[in-house]
Amino acid sequence: MTPTYSPATVCLMSISDWFFFVLTVLIGLVSGSFANVCILRIPADLSIVFPASHCFSCGRALLWRDNIPLLSYVLLRGKCRWCAAPISPRYPFIEFLTCAAFTGIYLRFGASLPTVVYCLLALDLIIASGIDWDHLWIPRLLTRPGTIVGLVLATLIWFFKWPGEWIVATPWDALLGACVGGGVIYLVRFVANWYYNKYRNFSVYKENAEDRIETMGLGDVDLMLLIGAFIGWDLALLTIFLGSLFGSLFGLITRFYGYKLIKIPFGPYLALGAYLCLLWGHDLIDWYFSQTSF
Repeated sequence: MTPTYSPATVCLMSISDWFFFVLTVLIGLVSGSFANVCILRIPADLSIVFPASHCFSCGRALLWRDNIPLLSYVLLRGKCRWCAAPISPRYPFIEFLTCAAFTGIYLRFGASLPTVVYCLLALDLIIASGIDWDHLWIPRLLTRPGTIVGLVLATLIWFFKWPGEWIVATPWDALLGACVGGGVIYLVRFVANWYYNKYRNFSVYKENAEDRIETMGLGDVDLMLLIGAFIGWDLALLTIFLGSLFGSLFGLITRFYGYKLIKIPFGPYLALGAYLCLLWGHDLIDWYFSQTSF
């Protein structure tokens, strides 16, 4: 069994464990910087490699010391070195968020192959969430290839019997998870679109598809296909429940403070639910059933 570390026992880790812990933190910070690039450039159909990082105000390339995750933002006091234009605090936030996500996965799964795989999954979810938050759109290149990878990975784990604490270890569990996750969201999308356009959209059901209002995009379906392939059908259902709960709470809080949002991206809340399920999903399910009479 792969060792699991709680925050209270981190100080008791061995030297090798500390090495991998620090390595995970550093890789998480660098990956967060990469996530920022992807979130900005993929929607604009720009290369994520060229040109080098530059200021969007003055266009000048950033020095290497201006690209150090978190630290550069603090040293530059949140401003461009050349033109003093403000740098969005979202950059260090994404870097910190990615680092925290990677660290949580390492503390849960230890120095193992599952940690590498689930860190890559978390990175993909963060990028998809950032794009969905800005554009209400999740690119298919972030979801559909990942779904195939999840199915192939589960097949390899089953066939070669790779060791590790895998959440999904057989191809049929991965396929069932993808079908349940994507299928449930697609059904919700179909019913919500039908109901809104028939009873809420001026009480007229638009026969022309171009005139109908989309209450939920197919990007959320693709995202749940990806998530289900990696965490299975039971945790996929829990992810949908948690994502709906978090999204509803966010909507209620924003309305309480006077902000009336017409559209709320669902992807970030599904990603948050998937991450929590990745770490504690089965523990949460076991706890729930232990509190009931079933």
